[in-house]
Amino acid sequence: MINKSLILFIIFGIFLVQQCLSDTQIPAWNVSGYSYVLKDAPVSYDISLNMCLQIGAIASLSNKKEADYIVANSNNFTNTLFWIGIQSLSSNGNGYTYESGTSLDLQPMYDVQNDTCITYCPWGPGEPINFGNASLYAVAAQITNGQISFRALPFTTQLPVLCLELPSNKKRILQRSQVPTTGGSLIIVVTNTANITTVGVFTQDSPPQSYSGIFQYKAPQIIGFTPKFNKGEVVTIRGVNFGVDPSLISVVFGNTLSEMFSKVACSNILFLKGDQITCTLNDNIVSPYPINIMVDGIQVTSTRAPVYLDTVTFEPPDFSIFNLQANITKFTDFISSSSYIDDGKFFGVVTSLNQFNLLQKIVPNSAVIEGLKVLSGAFFYSYGPNKDVRASPYFKENATSLILDSPGPVLFNTTDASLSGTDNTIVTNNFFIQYYSLTTARIIDYTTNASNYQDGTIVLNYFLNEEFKTITLNGFSPDAIYGQPIYTENQLILSVKAGIFMNYVYLTLNGQQTNTIFYKNNFYKPIINSYQSIQKQGESGNVTIFGNHFMNTSMVSIGNYLCNALNFVDSQTLVCLFNGIPLGGKDALPIRVSTNVGAVTAYIFYYKQYFECANPTCSGNGVCNHDNGQCQCRPGFYLWDCSMKSTQTLPPPPLVNNNGGAVLVTKNDSVETSKFNIDIQYIREIDSNGNTLKLVNVSDIDWTLIQSNTTYYIYTGQIANSSTTIQLNVNIFNTSTSIVFAGETIQMDANSVKFQVTISSWPFKDQLSTLEVIYSAQLVQNQDICSTPKVLSDGTTSNSASWYQVQIGTSILSARFARYLFVNGRITKSNVILLDEETDPLYQIVKSNSTDQTKYTLLTAIQVPYFDSQCILDPNFSLLLTGDPEQCDSKKNNWKVPVIVVCSVVGGLLLITVAVIMFTSLSVTFICLIVFLINICVGDTDILFPAWNVTGYSYRYLGLDYNYNGALTQCQGGGFLATITSKQEADFIRAELETNALNDPFWISIQAASLNGTGYSYDSSGPFSTMPMYTAQNDQCYTFCPWSDGHPVIGQSNNAVAAQLQGDGTLQFISVPRTNSYKALCVEDNLSIKIVQKTSISSDGGQLEIFYVNPQSQFLDTCQILKWNDLTQIINLPRVKNGTFQVPPGTGLYKLKCITNTQNTYISIFQYNSPLVIGFTPKFQKDEILVVRGQGFGNDINLISMSIGNVQCRSVQLSGDQLSCTLSSDVLSPFPLIISVDGMEIKSYRAPFYLSGVTNNPPNFALFTLNVNLTTFLTYIVPKLSDQTVYFGALTEASQYNLVSKIFPTRVLTQGVRMVSGGSFYNMYGPSKNSLVAPYYYGTNGCSVVNTAITLSLTSGSLMDTNTNALSNIYFLVYNPIMSPTIVGYTTNASNYQDGYAIFDIDFNQNINSIQVMGLVPLYSVLETKIPIVLRVAAGINTTSMYFIINGLNTNQINYTNNLYSPTINRYQTNMKQGETGNVTIFGDHFMNTSQITIGGAGCDYIVYLSPQQLICSFTGTPVGGKDALPIAVSNNVGTTTSYLFFYRQYYECANPTCSGNGVCNHDNGQCQCRPGFYLWDCSMKSTQTLPPPPLVNNNGGAVLVTKNDSVETSKFNIDIQYIREIDSNGNTLKLVNVSDIDWTLIQSNTTYYIYTGQIANSSTTIQLNVNIFNISTSIVFAGETIQMDANSVKFQVTISSWPFKDQLSTLEVIYSAQLLQNQDICSTPKVLSDGTTSNSASWYQVQIGTSILSARFARYLFVNGRITKSNVILLDEETDPLYQIVKSNSTDQTKYTLLTAIQVPYFDSQCILDPNFSLLLTGDPEQCDSKKNNWKVPVIVVCSVVGGLILITVAVVIIKKQLKGRKLIDMAVKLKRKF
Repeated sequence: MINKSLILFIIFGIFLVQQCLSDTQIPAWNVSGYSYVLKDAPVSYDISLNMCLQIGAIASLSNKKEADYIVANSNNFTNTLFWIGIQSLSSNGNGYTYESGTSLDLQPMYDVQNDTCITYCPWGPGEPINFGNASLYAVAAQITNGQISFRALPFTTQLPVLCLELPSNKKRILQRSQVPTTGGSLIIVVTNTANITTVGVFTQDSPPQSYSGIFQYKAPQIIGFTPKFNKGEVVTIRGVNFGVDPSLISVVFGNTLSEMFSKVACSNILFLKGDQITCTLNDNIVSPYPINIMVDGIQVTSTRAPVYLDTVTFEPPDFSIFNLQANITKFTDFISSSSYIDDGKFFGVVTSLNQFNLLQKIVPNSAVIEGLKVLSGAFFYSYGPNKDVRASPYFKENATSLILDSPGPVLFNTTDASLSGTDNTIVTNNFFIQYYSLTTARIIDYTTNASNYQDGTIVLNYFLNEEFKTITLNGFSPDAIYGQPIYTENQLILSVKAGIFMNYVYLTLNGQQTNTIFYKNNFYKPIINSYQSIQKQGESGNVTIFGNHFMNTSMVSIGNYLCNALNFVDSQTLVCLFNGIPLGGKDALPIRVSTNVGAVTAYIFYYKQYFECANPTCSGNGVCNHDNGQCQCRPGFYLWDCSMKSTQTLPPPPLVNNNGGAVLVTKNDSVETSKFNIDIQYIREIDSNGNTLKLVNVSDIDWTLIQSNTTYYIYTGQIANSSTTIQLNVNIFNTSTSIVFAGETIQMDANSVKFQVTISSWPFKDQLSTLEVIYSAQLVQNQDICSTPKVLSDGTTSNSASWYQVQIGTSILSARFARYLFVNGRITKSNVILLDEETDPLYQIVKSNSTDQTKYTLLTAIQVPYFDSQCILDPNFSLLLTGDPEQCDSKKNNWKVPVIVVCSVVGGLLLITVAVIMFTSLSVTFICLIVFLINICVGDTDILFPAWNVTGYSYRYLGLDYNYNGALTQCQGGGFLATITSKQEADFIRAELETNALNDPFWISIQAASLNGTGYSYDSSGPFSTMPMYTAQNDQCYTFCPWSDGHPVIGQSNNAVAAQLQGDGTLQFISVPRTNSYKALCVEDNLSIKIVQKTSISSDGGQLEIFYVNPQSQFLDTCQILKWNDLTQIINLPRVKNGTFQVPPGTGLYKLKCITNTQNTYISIFQYNSPLVIGFTPKFQKDEILVVRGQGFGNDINLISMSIGNVQCRSVQLSGDQLSCTLSSDVLSPFPLIISVDGMEIKSYRAPFYLSGVTNNPPNFALFTLNVNLTTFLTYIVPKLSDQTVYFGALTEASQYNLVSKIFPTRVLTQGVRMVSGGSFYNMYGPSKNSLVAPYYYGTNGCSVVNTAITLSLTSGSLMDTNTNALSNIYFLVYNPIMSPTIVGYTTNASNYQDGYAIFDIDFNQNINSIQVMGLVPLYSVLETKIPIVLRVAAGINTTSMYFIINGLNTNQINYTNNLYSPTINRYQTNMKQGETGNVTIFGDHFMNTSQITIGGAGCDYIVYLSPQQLICSFTGTPVGGKDALPIAVSNNVGTTTSYLFFYRQYYECANPTCSGNGVCNHDNGQCQCRPGFYLWDCSMKSTQTLPPPPLVNNNGGAVLVTKNDSVETSKFNIDIQYIREIDSNGNTLKLVNVSDIDWTLIQSNTTYYIYTGQIANSSTTIQLNVNIFNISTSIVFAGETIQMDANSVKFQVTISSWPFKDQLSTLEVIYSAQLLQNQDICSTPKVLSDGTTSNSASWYQVQIGTSILSARFARYLFVNGRITKSNVILLDEETDPLYQIVKSNSTDQTKYTLLTAIQVPYFDSQCILDPNFSLLLTGDPEQCDSKKNNWKVPVIVVCSVVGGLILITVAVVIIKKQLKGRKLIDMAVKLKRKF
């Protein structure tokens, strides 16, 4: 019989091959570096996205440059429509957004209503056409006549697709925000190729990488324009994003009169003002549309830009025409789809002749619809601010047809200006949109944390320039908002539901309508991390998918097959009921999750495979991991079967060598016994016949270590003459560790090594080839020279191995290989083979390269299929030492003995396969092992129970023992592990157990649901998938919980539940470790499909969600519940939505029957929640009345039964939430308390007690009776009580003791009370925590241990120390009475200058019903009426005594204070000169409520408050300025801040005022700021040479500056601090420090920034030296002065602290040395030019020597004790300053050129900071050679100073050598001016 699936598969494969062969390749675009592929196969938009994801991402064409590139390469697909990555995310097509993964990730592209193109929108005529259509549309592109245009088409349209082809190993940058041309914040993300989530690849330790992408500014947007039609007329356009350079703007208008399809350019583009540009028409035009505006390559096209009738103003335009070729069949479609009645525009009316005249030109011979209605023959506005007001539409007399009364709209004819009536079925494309002025009320912005999958909060910030009175919210759908909005004077806070919620929103404030904003929730696509499956191929079962953003999941597919049913657990977990149809294979199947935002695919899915271990019991020393067939040994046991217990010390950690390999060593008594070298030896490509196509010896690769620590190494290498790169990650594990690779968990031994190998861009010869990565394990050294190496493995050369072990003497090498690897980002099965020594030629190569032919070598090949980008694989090795050496073998070194043992099930029969290859005879032990394995695989006999009549399911009792996970797996094949959710089901099973005499415990499908095991839930299979079953804190059972006394066990997250038939015939549950071995009870799902209850329903009823089968053609149509024991009682459930039905109030167990739309019937069970006991009054004697308070009792007393202490209770009565009954006999204990409501039974051993009567207040106390020790109780239970009205407390009354001791007369009671020294007792928990308490006892106080819980004997009444390990204790829980609320504390961000929030923490054990705020004035509003309470408070000092009234109860009073901030002063700005009045602008923070400003002690004439960060002071300028800065003091309502930083504006003229025409004079410092490419002090030199290299920083914090000419160094200067000198007022040296004697420490550095610290010997003086390298020309600010740094210059910042001055009149000199280390221009004369002398401060100097120029600039100011003062810089005199002699004496070269500069600092007691800067340039104008000797200092100093108002020019010349006297030294004389 022909397999139809195979035929379809072959046909589909042929189809794919054909399509691949016809794809069109487009080479890489040089901007992004990415290539394009046009996939020619016509597919729908959804499928096109998936096709592109396989190779990268769908192309978006988000800018004209990219589109032009595609057009230029479109020869093979012109006139073809093809998909691009843009889609409509709204139901009506009003907005278009870029697809996730495109360069503008999820960013808006186009807004239909406002005709706003945000990026690039070359729409075709009338496009987009889907306005008003409810279907989803996407965008297709088409290239015609060299032009590209966009069209909007339905998703289902079949088109080719243009894909972006991305390298799989490359990450790229996606733009997540859009930036206007004025600049702004750019949000970017780095994404993997194609946005495919890769699972299991370690990326956290990857080396630093660079990422690429594209960025583009927002497209220009037209707000309005003045239409012109004649050549030479000027058009004015108002808009945004026009940039700043008109030369980059082009404007083109519609069609000319002569050529209907040509367009007219608009020339002479100018910026008019603000947001307006003008241009002149080059020709006459018929229509101004379309308008094309391009700004720097970013183009926008508009066919309906708004128009101004007269001139462009800052007011709104007059009107626009909405003229899309929309698929509108009725006028109401337009109205319902648009949002025009917002943001200053509305569906309006033609009211003037001017409007008509313009309409005739724009839309001639057309009908325009107006927003008019007709009542009694009069016209009224239908929309806008004048809605329902009488209108005066324009029309011509006698040209109006009869208009009957009508709700509108009205048709205006642009041919004759006539009006005609119409109805809402009119079909037209022209709607008249009118604009009006906005009010003063305006929405500023909003923030939100709501998303497509999570509810959240929106904060709308708005502005209103009048007193706030009323506010109305408009635009939000009622079902999108929940709770009550919170209004304040400037904010509106809303609670928003999750979903794809987008809308235009506006407010009405005091009756004024605000602008309209576009709001949308945050959108997050799903993320797939991993999955868990117990599914086998061909069988239905559940697959649990883990990740994030799963809310609103619409579709899940595995292997391209949809899930039959989908269960949403939470936003991180999905459960897919999967049919197992797709064929699994070597490669992982794709899991694809689609939500309402988008879809993501991860290639990670494999069917569950059950691998039996070669030794299934793992020698009793471990557990078989059936996921990989490897034993997981207990600590201390090793080998493949855990048979060896290591009695020796573990070997040392492996050592990593330079090639990325590892050396593993074993030692015995510190003597090395064996040493293995493990590394990649070869990489080999082989063809399908095993022939070698390419062989690379990895030792030939040059490896680079790019990252390492003691346990982690990363090596990279590149194969010679190839683009192939290899990254090798090597991990050393010092302790036993579990690691995950490609979804598989692998156990790493202590001191083992793991390799992760990444190979990229291997040039395969053939796509059918295989790449082999060959690891070598080579015995480098072995003391056991007589040993025979022996290999044991689970694989042969024809079967993949996952591990091998080699024993040689006392050493064992162990290797483990991951069963999976990554190929092109997808997971595929790995194939590992042990190469054959006899047949594989590599062994011969290894031997020929070895000097020792007997050296033991084992080669292992990891085989990798073809890949075009990257593969990642993961081998691991360890070496152990055993005390059981192999016996010496005289035979040759036989080294291969693999053993394969496989246990599998084939057609219901058990098949044992044993393969043995060895060179000696089999041992008896091994034969016994095989027999043992056979026994394991065969197993015992199962028992089949008949079908239960409620569900129709039968049960299978498994005869073998399994752990819990094994039981789940065994039951999965034909059903699921039984749940037992009702007493009825339990009774049925109990009867079958008794019939078959089955008394052993057996697993059921319940497991611990929390990390501490205090809650239990049903497993993911069965009719109650993942629903809660029981919580231990409040003893709540949701379904059926017949716990055995003392169960469940808590504190154990690894627990699961087993059931057992008891001797009394009851079925009881126990909670035990899931590793225990028990029988199992399976449900045989004979119906092949089940429906699952997803929500628990109380007796009050509710909405039932059902997890059901959901093929594309099926949905649940009707559901009904039928009473389990009376199927005639039928309740039909109303359908709320797909999968959700309304359940009425009720009780009991029901059969659930659902019918699909295709008439398929599905059966399951439904049950209401079990009753819950809140509290009861214990009774013990016959005829006493027992009262129980609780929930879920229903309303029919005939369905309720009660028993107490196993004694039936009669005469049951029900009143509200209370049950009562009469005891039929005496009882010893009230437990267990059993209540059955309509068959739903609860059995409680620890219900809370009321001591007297039952009330609506909390009970008095409860007893926690589960078997836990004190540590477990305090760790897992007590913290869970903190958010309830119950706490771990103390027995304080005799009545409490009498009751507890009567119930448990032989037990002890542990209480939350501690004893302190002296014998007093204190509460440990609750409302009176740490307060004195008197615990009740009547015996003796035997407590001796302080500060721990105490115990009361219920036998003797005595107190005792607690046995913390005892399990039999019971614990006393006290319920809080209703207490008064207490303010515990508060936090606030409100301050003296800013409104904010105050959050109050309240201690209160009740829900808040009402709240009043007392004493806090002013108060805006209460934002949260729950704990914690959140208030909105006003700015101000606001210190007050306040309290709350909560539920009518007063809290305590507290003192509340806003945060109080004194002003912060950062800087100032002024043009003032001393003695003149002017403005000083002060910048800082906290300037609100400023009361006073002074400068130099003088107050401002007046103060202008601009913002909290900016003030203006009108200042007289009377204080006298000087060398030190004047203080600025700012006072507000909190305090005063003073900063010494003010100097009057000083005007320094540059030495060359014009800066040689190549720069601008900076009059703040008198230095020329040169244009790029010009240098020197006067910008006179244009550098025609390459810039010098960046400076090099030496170990002393100095810098070496070098110039080169044709790569030859011409000059080299060393710049550093040479000395620090203190001098007195006469210039005498008081102290001299040679900085070279300081030990410098480099504390921080990168390539351009260094920080050194040093301390002067025998002194507290410290120096910090910050060195900055500037690679490009940069402006820096120091002490308020802006200084221009040249490219490749160096800046020093020197901070000196705690200098021990000899005298306060002393001066400290920081002396910099500029020393010429090397100069090729040996005949050149160094020449110095400066603006200072030794008596006047220099701000710069230049030294020219040959073709090199050293330039230094000094800040005019420095910091002294935190204040700014003027600096003084002098060039030391070589003739007079003794430092030059010291420099010469320390130099071996007396002619070496040195220049010393001193920066003088006045006395300081704490710290000074100064800032010199240096650069070195190369000029093509060398100095002429001087035949005389190299005279090294010829400074020319030009100084400008002011003396008595006269300009004084001083030129000082210092000649060092006498023979140079008389020579003309001044090369340039420049007059300097000082302006006032």
